Amino acid sequence: MTRVLIIEDDIHALSGLIELLTSEGYETYGARNFSDASQIIITQSLDIVISDYRLPDRDGNEICLLLKEYQPLVKLFLISALFDRHMFETARLNGVHEIISKPLIVDDLLNKLQRYAVECH
Repeated sequence: MTRVLIIEDDIHALSGLIELLTSEGYETYGARNFSDASQIIITQSLDIVISDYRLPDRDGNEICLLLKEYQPLVKLFLISALFDRHMFETARLNGVHEIISKPLIVDDLLNKLQRYAVECH
């Protein structure tokens, strides 16, 4: 089973994504900030991380750096409503696999997840 961590500070979006991915057969974990996410990244074996770029206590680039240190094989998706060229380039340099714009298109997200889930197993 593919293990996915979702990092999203909006509790409704986080709950919705957890419910959706669980119903699609993913083992899901959720975190509302960098601090909570870091505990999961350090203690759980993950395949994919989906993270909002802007978190209350850090940003998506710091998630990238943490993953490189603890779980370098994890596929990272960054989500944001406002990606500028600098953010996009920095994210790619830091190893982000997918950059997804808000609002999320559920079918697009599920297709991307499915593609990476196949690569993970």
